[in-house]
Amino acid sequence: MSLQSLSIGVSGLRSHQTRLDTVSNNIANSSTTAFKRQRAAFSEELGQSILGVGRTAGGSAINPSKVGRGVSVASIDRNFGQGSLNDTGIKTDLALNGDGFFVASPKSGAASDQRRLTRAGNFSFNQNGELVTANGLNVKGWEFGDDGNLQTGELKDVQFDPNAQSSA
Repeated sequence: MSLQSLSIGVSGLRSHQTRLDTVSNNIANSSTTAFKRQRAAFSEELGQSILGVGRTAGGSAINPSKVGRGVSVASIDRNFGQGSLNDTGIKTDLALNGDGFFVASPKSGAASDQRRLTRAGNFSFNQNGELVTANGLNVKGWEFGDDGNLQTGELKDVQFDPNAQSSA
């Protein structure tokens, strides 16, 4: 038995350990808000050509074959398919049906240009009336003009004026 045959077996064990780690992560986070499960995709390592049973006069193999070099994890893919929507009874909780993400970023300062994307819609209002994530990031959105048209320019903090009044 050669050392290469052992490394081929080890590659399979390592790849399946990664798969088990991925499944364990899915189970551990199954009740996390907006968690999207992952899956490990495997691929075969390129094989090594070996000579066949006989050779031609030119020295090439008559019946060449390949010996595999094992398996590896090609990628760990996240499933962005639509999950179930649950009514929480909390008026500031929002959900996305279909594609897309909520945009959030820290309040003004050097880091405010760092936008973060999330599908978790468990929001609340802070003391300034701003809609924030569970981590305190400001939720961003477009404003509606006085004429009722959506202004799709710069994203602004979503803010609620508790003194605002409107007709019924």
